[in-house]
Amino acid sequence: MKINTTSIYNNYINFSYLIKEYEQNSINTYKSLIDVSTFWNDGRTEKFLEHVKKEKLDADTLCNELYKVRDVYSYIYEEYSKYGNRIAYKPEAALQLLQKFEDLISEYNLMLNKYSEIDYNFENNETNLLKNERDQLKDCLEKIESIKSYINEFVDTSSKIEQNIKTKISKIDIELIKESDEIEL
Repeated sequence: MKINTTSIYNNYINFSYLIKEYEQNSINTYKSLIDVSTFWNDGRTEKFLEHVKKEKLDADTLCNELYKVRDVYSYIYEEYSKYGNRIAYKPEAALQLLQKFEDLISEYNLMLNKYSEIDYNFENNETNLLKNERDQLKDCLEKIESIKSYINEFVDTSSKIEQNIKTKISKIDIELIKESDEIEL
């Protein structure tokens, strides 16, 4: 998975603009067609106005569905921008990396256990040197655990984000716009 949050944000802005433009064009067209009915008043006017109202409802429905698509872009941007502008992530590689970190943490713990077995009742310089090395190992271990925790959090969060995206997308019901048959008047 590769994510460029800047590109997603730009798509969100462009899509928002296009939806607003579509919505405004739909409103203007509807008003113009309704205005026509004041000048045209015969038996076909009622049928024409019924079709106009139905088309307006269809356009409103489509517009609402397009807003849902736009909201998916917004959600993706909001969630992933917390992690940076460009994200390249392979879930299976992340799980392998987490296992490597776990193995490394186990190795560090084994080394630290060896330090606890040492008798420190000898020369002060050597004791201080060993304690400093032990403390450095502890610092490294804490950093490794912190990095592992961050990666683990990202894996969990991205999994939840992807599931939420799938849920949001499944709720979108955009029908294909087909050229309708000629309206009978």
